[in-house]
Amino acid sequence: MTIRKTKQSDIPQIAKILLCAYQAVYSGKFSIEFLRESVTKQTEHWEKRKFNTNGSLHYVAIHENKVIAFIIGKTPEASSLEYYSANGYAELMSISILPEYQHKGLGKMLFEFIAKKFRKLGFSKMVVGTHKDNYQARKAYEKWGGILDTAYEKTSESLGHTFTEVFYIYEL
Repeated sequence: MTIRKTKQSDIPQIAKILLCAYQAVYSGKFSIEFLRESVTKQTEHWEKRKFNTNGSLHYVAIHENKVIAFIIGKTPEASSLEYYSANGYAELMSISILPEYQHKGLGKMLFEFIAKKFRKLGFSKMVVGTHKDNYQARKAYEKWGGILDTAYEKTSESLGHTFTEVFYIYEL
């Protein structure tokens, strides 16, 4: 398995991974139509921009010439989390893995990979947010040493649904 920078040609595979992740986490909570709309909205955003520019770090994990996972990080300047970016936190924005590759250490490997990238860029703190009811992600973030920031939660709306996000902080 290798990790490399994301290319525009990876977008269809990344969209598939994201939809699989959403279905695994939110099945029964949201309709498949809503989940597909969410992925379409994100895919359209990715198609309009270049990867790995202006403080945005995008990587994919490749196994047997297939994209099996992706990770996105942002420097404080690129992060939309003003509460944290103002205090110098780099952001782990997204990490998603195809279901058949989960629970094999790949998530932790990608997490450590992005943390190392941030350290090389001179950052000593990182934050990651997840939906409050995404217990699988929360368990992983805690296992990897994250401390739940009980002082801050963010509520937002997307495609007619309201979400509450919680945040885990890390010293790098």
